[in-house]
Amino acid sequence: ELDLVDVLSNESAHAMLEAEIERYVLNTCKGEFEQSWMTPEDGGLLQVADQFNYFSTKLPFFDINLPINVDKAKWNKTLCFMLYGAYTKLRISEMLDIITDYPESVPTIQDLKLCLQHTRQRPRLIDSLKNDIRNRVLHPGVSTQNIITVYISAVKALRELDSTGVVMEMVLEPCTTYLTSRQREDAVRMIMQGLLGDEGTNDLAAELANSQETDQSKCWNERVTENPEDWIPDPREADPHKVDKSSRTSDIVTLFIGMYGSKEKFIWEYQKLLSKRLMQTWYDEKSESTEIRNLELLKMRFGEDDMSKCAVMLKDIADSKRINSLVKEKHTKQDDQQSDIDVRTMIVSSHFWPTIPSQTMEPPEKIAELLQLFNKGYEGLKASRSLKWISGVGMVEIEIELNNKKLEFKVPPLQATIISHFEETETWTLAELSDKIKVPPTVLRRKMSFWMQRGVLKQSSTDTYSTTEGSSDAPLPSDVASSSSITGGCLVACDEEEEENSNQNIEKEKKEKVFFQMFWFYIKGMLKNFQSLPIDRIHKMLKMFAVNDANMQIELPQLKQILNEKVQQGLLVLNGGKFKLSDDAK
Repeated sequence: ELDLVDVLSNESAHAMLEAEIERYVLNTCKGEFEQSWMTPEDGGLLQVADQFNYFSTKLPFFDINLPINVDKAKWNKTLCFMLYGAYTKLRISEMLDIITDYPESVPTIQDLKLCLQHTRQRPRLIDSLKNDIRNRVLHPGVSTQNIITVYISAVKALRELDSTGVVMEMVLEPCTTYLTSRQREDAVRMIMQGLLGDEGTNDLAAELANSQETDQSKCWNERVTENPEDWIPDPREADPHKVDKSSRTSDIVTLFIGMYGSKEKFIWEYQKLLSKRLMQTWYDEKSESTEIRNLELLKMRFGEDDMSKCAVMLKDIADSKRINSLVKEKHTKQDDQQSDIDVRTMIVSSHFWPTIPSQTMEPPEKIAELLQLFNKGYEGLKASRSLKWISGVGMVEIEIELNNKKLEFKVPPLQATIISHFEETETWTLAELSDKIKVPPTVLRRKMSFWMQRGVLKQSSTDTYSTTEGSSDAPLPSDVASSSSITGGCLVACDEEEEENSNQNIEKEKKEKVFFQMFWFYIKGMLKNFQSLPIDRIHKMLKMFAVNDANMQIELPQLKQILNEKVQQGLLVLNGGKFKLSDDAK
């Protein structure tokens, strides 16, 4: 009679209702991203206009705790708001999973977009998602390729959620910082590999194929001349110090380029990748049409002038085919006796190609004669030019007859050179073969293991190798089949991986040398001022420099290594646990 039911029960009823609805939404919607839960046509949670009657059938709480004569219209609004809040809370906790499931999770993103309009929970969404990305994605256990994949999905999903791009800009800031850090030095290479993938099977390749060249001046003119009355301020979550807002609407390729500040890194990485891809295309005798298409797309993105070196690389392949044909035709007319070895030479312009890593070696006499013959033919066509052979690079198809069986292999030149010498002599010592083909014994021993694994060679004694002809170690017929089947791809891949690891070690050694040399200059200056210092004092002083320079971080074992090397070189003298400069170093 006093109409105090709502006043007395409002707070407790709201708390209990909210908890019940959160539990109901959790049990109904958790992990289900491929259907909409908020649209009536999909049979969602808001399918009934009378929310009070709808939830009274779902939650026993209604029948027990609420009187019959309540204001149902008022409760309907309250229940709708609680429902929006519960759904938003659930989806915020699952947002990273929703992103990884994109585009299948588009219905859920649309639902969340509707709920955020009512609940104003965007700040909470941004903070929660940033923390999830830091904790679950941006750590050493996740590969660079997976981080890039999450980044691409996040851009697409968050733009679906927020057309202004503010949420995307703020959430992906930790990703941008992490990918450009020293911890992910392979990120540019992974991005370029994605851009060169087959369209339709790779998001980045599809982005490159579908995007057009960005005209920044046109975009600026459009912003300046737009109707002032249509201007909409940034959401309150936006960073007011952010002057450049172009990233909010840029395509994914432009976002990656902007991440690194310039396109030079991507162009240089593309040149290295194109070099490997063109060489592999040459080995397989396939068309380079895919590479031509990729280059034309990248010209639209980076500009024709910046891609001129890559255009020369592709031209070299076409010229190589033509020159090979002309030289072969000339030799056919001049010499009636045809060699049983067919040589195809890829001619590259040294000033336009990246450095091609190679193992120097002495090729077999037959091959050396054919290369010299080709060189003469080339000089006849290009009188003002000469060839410099990179003997360790290429691919050789060889056929080995062993115990009346034929084995076919496709191997790098060094592997082919090694096995060719066993045609002349069945047994070689490591030192003799190393001297013959001018390859260090350590490299040669590693290459020998390849032929031993295939049952072609065996180690008869320490550092002595011979063929398995007439031996029980020779491969069985099944081994022959398996060897032939894997040579096409596995051997090439294994050799490239080994070569890449070798190059990485060389690069690491170079960096360490520069790193140690930098510290030596500092140490030398200290000892000129203080005459002699113990290692602990030197380390503390270097740490003082490191406060203002992150590159000056050095551990005590590394410092010991530098000081011991300088002692051995006669540049330092160790006396009584203290180091001082020798007369030669002063």
